Amino acid sequence: MRNGLKIFPLSLLLFSFYACSSDSENVSVAGTAGAENTDEVGGVSSAVFLSSASDEAWSSSDVLSSASTFNDESAYDAASGTLVDFRDGKTYKTVTIGTQTWMAENLNFDYYKGTAKSFCYDDMDRNCDKYGRLYLWSAAMDSVGLFSSTGKDCGFAKECSPKGFVRGACPKDWHLPNDAEWNTLWEAVGGVSVAAKNLKSKEAWGMKGFDSGSFGFYVLPGGNRWDNGTFYGIGSSTDFWSSTMIDVTKAYYWNFVSGYDSVLHVDNKKGFAVYVRCLKDVSDAGNVTSEKSSSSIAKSSSSAKSSSSVVKSSSSAKSSSSVVKSSSSAKSSSSVVKSSSSVESSSSIAESSSSVKSSASVLEVFDETCPIDKPCKYTSRWSLNVEMEYGTMVDKRDYHVYAVVKIGSQVWMAQNLSYEIDSEKGSSHCYNDSLEKCDRYGRLYSWSAAMDENTCPEGWHLPSYAEWMVLKETIDGNYSGGNKLKSTSFDWKREGGTDDFGFSALPAGYYDVEDGFSSFGARACFWTSDLHSNDNARYWYVTSQSGNLMEGSYSKDKREFSVRCVWDESL
Repeated sequence: MRNGLKIFPLSLLLFSFYACSSDSENVSVAGTAGAENTDEVGGVSSAVFLSSASDEAWSSSDVLSSASTFNDESAYDAASGTLVDFRDGKTYKTVTIGTQTWMAENLNFDYYKGTAKSFCYDDMDRNCDKYGRLYLWSAAMDSVGLFSSTGKDCGFAKECSPKGFVRGACPKDWHLPNDAEWNTLWEAVGGVSVAAKNLKSKEAWGMKGFDSGSFGFYVLPGGNRWDNGTFYGIGSSTDFWSSTMIDVTKAYYWNFVSGYDSVLHVDNKKGFAVYVRCLKDVSDAGNVTSEKSSSSIAKSSSSAKSSSSVVKSSSSAKSSSSVVKSSSSAKSSSSVVKSSSSVESSSSIAESSSSVKSSASVLEVFDETCPIDKPCKYTSRWSLNVEMEYGTMVDKRDYHVYAVVKIGSQVWMAQNLSYEIDSEKGSSHCYNDSLEKCDRYGRLYSWSAAMDENTCPEGWHLPSYAEWMVLKETIDGNYSGGNKLKSTSFDWKREGGTDDFGFSALPAGYYDVEDGFSSFGARACFWTSDLHSNDNARYWYVTSQSGNLMEGSYSKDKREFSVRCVWDESL
């Protein structure tokens, strides 16, 4: 979902130096019938994330009338590791990992009638043959009770509290795993931080997949389907539903992405369609049978040294040269900072960059995982560069999980900050007051809010003008490196970026206290900690009309920009 799609309109690329204070590049809003929010990004309207009820809703009268249509039996052969689903005659490979027995292939049962649906990627049968089917959560849960009552009434906009196993669309004697059962699997293969690395199919993911374990789970990069009907991410990502629900509109799934060793815990709309892996029922201690018991297992093993040692060894095996593009430019940046009138402490940061620890990997320092007992939040990672090596940092205040990247000797957040601060410390907004925008693009902050010592996570800070100069010198040495920081995703309306260093700047726009929200899809503006004058603060920005990295200043009380925090130490 996050990676693999690059859409750049073939319009004339205009190289201009308009500042974020300019209104000449305000994004026009195109009308979309029935939409609540019609900001468009790369030709895809964000309104679809707020509507598309036709896919998310369901009606029991529209779905298959009764299970009598099928021979609702299955046959599992432990010796051969196979499962036959007699509903449609399909045979699946299976694998036992630890105490659990899983399907080693994605479910491919055609649960599709009315509005409880499943899909082939791009609506092509050959993709179902290879990757299995993509299921709306209502279909994955069998929300109409076609095969069992365990997931009944668990469709979109329905409150439900399933107990025990939820069979869902799975064959008889198998079920849709809950979060606790997924966590049991992760622990059995070395922990969340290396689970994706150890379960991906090497053949299917190519150099992006590792399959270093011999578990035989065989995760394929089958992509998914958004709630607007767009298929996305084949070849670069895949997701698996959990039967654990968040609220009437959202549920959890687990995400595998190219370039990531860890598996990501994601909450998203039930109107998305993702894959299903079924888990064998057991009535004894063979499999964990409740949220409570599996949670305790995961907690007790999550601190095991063996898991962390796997991360250390695997991350150090990678060449850090993919992250540290050039350490030689860091030397020249120290002289730039020394001549700057900015904060004295920033010069020491630049001095340390002249001796970049090229052997250090960002994963060796930042391999944090979400605590199993916490409701972690994730900024969408679909816009990150799949070829880069990212670490993971968890903000302990709200358990928001961020990707971080090493650029030269600096470690930057690779995603915009999304922490909601106390209003007494300054203002912040989601673009158009939409939580959907915050989920992907982070929050917009006034300068006073960005400057508060508690805005960035502990151990991180708002970068100074001088630290941005170090970044500029590292990526290019002059002001023409804007495209090297911009995400390659379709978010940019005109000229996208190459994202050579994994910074993945997104065009989050800005907020003006007088004129409101502006320039979404066209500008990314980032505060620094330095003043230009008594009233104006410095910021850096990139635009869709230019390939340059530019600096500017604006009234610190009138605009809200994005925040990228930088690590207090060098690496």
